[in-house]
Amino acid sequence: MAPKRAAFDPTEHFALNDIALWTTSLRRDGEYQSAIHDGKTVVQTMSSTSAEVVTVVFEGVEGSMEVLRAYVNLGVRSVYRDGKQEVVLFTLEATFMVEYAIAKTPAENDLTRFVELNCIHNVWPFWRQHVYDTLKRASLPVPVIPLFSGKAAKKPTKLKRLVSAAARPQSEFDTSRANS
Repeated sequence: MAPKRAAFDPTEHFALNDIALWTTSLRRDGEYQSAIHDGKTVVQTMSSTSAEVVTVVFEGVEGSMEVLRAYVNLGVRSVYRDGKQEVVLFTLEATFMVEYAIAKTPAENDLTRFVELNCIHNVWPFWRQHVYDTLKRASLPVPVIPLFSGKAAKKPTKLKRLVSAAARPQSEFDTSRANS
């Protein structure tokens, strides 16, 4: 029987440095009219992550440090459904960059799981506030963004080891979990 592996403790491996709104966009694909659309719309959401390990070299200091940069891409949109017709009324997307200092490099599967769960979990309050602020200011209905469920993103995490910046993730909405 193989020895039991110790549980992964992220605090032994990572220290949160920063969370920043990287990109955002609000797109109106139709005009929201409460008299027509109230009660006939569904909310669709999407999420994906990508990450890279970057070696940071400080000018004038010997040595370097590895940091994990994760890009958490989140989106919500309102779709009007009347019979067979579907019209996207608005779409809000945002990508947040989360940066962690790496104290001790974890196993690859622990790193992937960390990005899929912890990075989204750390960004989630910022996302909820962003949705509320942006849609309220745009005079659009604000859907309820629930507390983070702890489920991993549907798409597998892309992990890169680079010395330069990462490409931002593509937008892909999950239409299978429509909410009223």
